[in-house]
Amino acid sequence: MIASSLLKIGDMYRNGIVGYIKNPKDVGYVEGEQHGFIVSINDVLGDYGCNWSDAQRACSELDGNGSGVWRLPSITELKILYGNRGVIGGFKEVGYWSSTDEGTKNDAYIQIFNKASLCNHDEKTAHHSVRAVQDF
Repeated sequence: MIASSLLKIGDMYRNGIVGYIKNPKDVGYVEGEQHGFIVSINDVLGDYGCNWSDAQRACSELDGNGSGVWRLPSITELKILYGNRGVIGGFKEVGYWSSTDEGTKNDAYIQIFNKASLCNHDEKTAHHSVRAVQDF
């Protein structure tokens, strides 16, 4: 994206909300351009959440209307979204799945969107909420 139309966190962009904009310290930063990721406007799969496999599948099956590929965010990206949640909006005070595997084949990391900002891991069969992200 060209810097002449500067985006800011919380702006609507390509069927989502800007969740993060890369800075000079980030890998992939290009001076004079804006890159980062957007987050889905709403939770994927509604209020009830899903297991980890269904979360991955639901994100990849979202229709981006040609604007890019949606995916489950990494735990690092979820931590960024937690920090920007007041500007982005729409997050519930529950756990959200990340794509980050805990190191065993049974667990993956979640970010809990409450006042404590806990990062934890849970069994992949558990149900947690999902917000998809897409790079720009």
